[in-house]
Amino acid sequence: MGVSERWDDKYREGTTPWDSGLPSAELRRVVCEQAIAPCRVL
Repeated sequence: MGVSERWDDKYREGTTPWDSGLPSAELRRVVCEQAIAPCRVL
C-alpha cells in the first residue's frame, strides 16, 4: 500500500487524531497575543 492510500484510509476510517474539531493551543495563543485582522484563509 502506498502513502496516498494510507492517508486515504485514515480519512475514510475517521482516524485523524489531528482533526479534533477544536482549535490547537498554539492557534489560540497566537490569536490572543497577535493583532490579527479579519481576512480570508485557506
